[in-house]
Parts: sequence; structure tokens; C-alpha cells
Amino acid sequence: MKMKFFLLIVLLFLFSSCMTLSTYHVDVLCPAEVTISPLIKSVVLVDNSISSSDSLNVFLKTPDFQASQLVSGFVDTLSSFAVKEAAKELRQRKFFDTVYVDVKSLKDSTSFMKKRLSDTYLSELKKKYNADALILMNGISFKTELNYEYVSSYSVYLFEVEQIISGNTSWEILDLTADTIIDRFKQSDILSWKSYSDSLVYPVNGIPLIFNALGDFAGRLGYYYADRTTPFWQSIDRLYFSSDNGEFNIAKNYVLKGDWVKAEKVWYYIYEKSKGLKKARAAYNIALAKEIQNDIESAGKWAFESYSISKDLNKNSDLVIMANAYYDDLVKRFLDNEKLFWQLGGN
Repeated sequence: MKMKFFLLIVLLFLFSSCMTLSTYHVDVLCPAEVTISPLIKSVVLVDNSISSSDSLNVFLKTPDFQASQLVSGFVDTLSSFAVKEAAKELRQRKFFDTVYVDVKSLKDSTSFMKKRLSDTYLSELKKKYNADALILMNGISFKTELNYEYVSSYSVYLFEVEQIISGNTSWEILDLTADTIIDRFKQSDILSWKSYSDSLVYPVNGIPLIFNALGDFAGRLGYYYADRTTPFWQSIDRLYFSSDNGEFNIAKNYVLKGDWVKAEKVWYYIYEKSKGLKKARAAYNIALAKEIQNDIESAGKWAFESYSISKDLNKNSDLVIMANAYYDDLVKRFLDNEKLFWQLGGN
């Protein structure tokens, strides 16, 4: 979605000087990737990972050699970082009434890797927290790299240094009210930092120390896992035509005042009395007015109307690209709203 409208911003420079495109900021509520029953009101996050070593291998790469170096530190806490950050984000979203954390690692040997939690322990957690569901973080793994590459700057040779952390976690949601598995998910991510150094040294200014970076990475995994389980807000920028004649400017003034109903009436007047490109632009603006008023179905119809008119004029025009992309986005929003309806307790 963001990429589409980033490309559309470029179109600001492709229209003639008599036409202006303005931007309007919209906050859109997006559905979670997995639908959890609104009857589940209390959840407990559990660190169900295997205890790991307190050291890690850092892979060093230079133009001349590759090596692996063992670095000592506290890696064992990364799983709890991820769990705590996920819990923090879930609390802020207030989708569940209560969010608790039990971060004690329950397994201390790889022999427990594929063994499920005992019924006794599940009952204890349910009773202790009055929980409807458990969110288990079943494992975390990662790989670290340090890449040094020669670069030239004003006749001085420098190293461009990149620190990369990649890894994944596995999550599972158990419905304690129905004794069923709601979801299993393997999450992957990558995080990198770049800086420069005049020698093969570590640490490097501008790049966080490896264990701080690992903590950031684990926290990032936990933060974004919340998107899978709860609805989230996404900020987008919409375009609309604000100048071509006095009537478009009148409508823009209504937009600036937040009066989308009156703005829509002006655009509809332009649409009714106009032909060709002006008519297509007015239809496009009406689509935005409908979206802002949360009538997504009507917004999609008007975006398609703009697309149809502009395509008949010139199938390769910029407005055809804009209207088609907007229509596709509105169709997605319409489907997302149906999913949101159930996630937010619709019946």
C-alpha cells in the first residue's frame, strides 16, 4: 500500500501547471493477520524457548578473508526481550482486557524441544491469571555478520562496515477455553546498520555493540508480532485534485476545514457539468470524500468511475494509473473492513 502511493507522489510533477495535487493524511485501522475471537479477553505470554548459550558466533567478512569469532555475553535473555516487547505493544493496543507475562524459560534442555506443555501447567497458568489464551514464544534463533568493504573517499581508503542480524522466532496461540490451537507462526526479520572505519576494528562508531543490537532485534520481533494478533493503525497519504478552476479551489477550502460533505457536493457539481479529464478528476476526488466518510464501497465505485473515464480518454495516462491503484487499494480496504468487523466483535 505504501509503495503504491509513494510512486503516485511522483505523479505530482507530471501534471500540467494548471493542475495541482494535494495530499491528505489518513489513519487506517488494519485487521490482524489472524482472527482471534473477541471472547478471548485475557492472555498470558510465555517464554517457552530453550535456554541457549551465553555466547555466540559473529561472522566477520573482509575483502580478503572470512572468519568466525566467538563472543561472550548474555544471549539467554533474548527470548524474554521478545516476549516483553510483544506484551508491551499488546497492552498499548488495548485489544485484550488484560495481558500478562510469564517470562521464566520453561525448558532447559533441547530434549524438551518438541514436548508440549503439561496439562497441569496449563491449568495452573489459567487459574493464576484467569487467562483465556496463551501466547507461547517457542524459540528464537539468529545469525550475526560484520562485513568490511574497501571504499575510497577523497583519496583516503576507508572500510564501509555493515552489521547484519537476521533471525526468526516461532509463536503459538492456545485457546484455553476450547483447548485448541488458534495459530502457529514462524516470524523472520533482518536488521542492519552501516558506518565507516579507517581500520579493521570493532566496535565501530555509529554501529551498536553486538549485544545491544541483538536486544534491539529481539524487541523488534516482539513488537511486530503484535500485528499478527491485534488490529493496528497504518498512516497513508491520499492525493486529490485541488486546482484546475475556481470550483476545485472552493472544494479544497472545505477540505482544509474538515467539511468533506460540502467538498463532495462541489466535486459532484463539477462531475455533473463537466466532460473528459475534469469529470474524471472530480470522480477521483469524490472517491476520497466517500473514503473519509467511511463509505468504502461507494469510494471504490467512484474510483472505478474515474478510472473508466480516464481510460477512455487515454489508457496510458497518469490518471489511469492513479485511479486504478486507488481502486485496488479501496477493494483491499473493503475486504479488510469485513475482517475487522469480526475481529472487533461483530455479529
